[in-house]
Amino acid sequence: MTEYELLEELARELSVPDIDETSEVTAQMLADYTGISWSQAMRTLRAKEAAKVLVSRRVKLPNNRVALAWRKV
Repeated sequence: MTEYELLEELARELSVPDIDETSEVTAQMLADYTGISWSQAMRTLRAKEAAKVLVSRRVKLPNNRVALAWRKV
């Protein structure tokens, strides 16, 4: 395996996937949609995750920022 091949393989493993806008939401999306604060949205999403209703993962947003996104289990 060449250095370039190794770097490519590692880059694929370490890259953050894009958000699936058809099935995932962020705390900011929930806050914008409902009019609640971002912190309340985050508390709600984390509580639902603790209750095993939602799962989260790190994703890349369309603006290239990284955020947590939640989806139904």
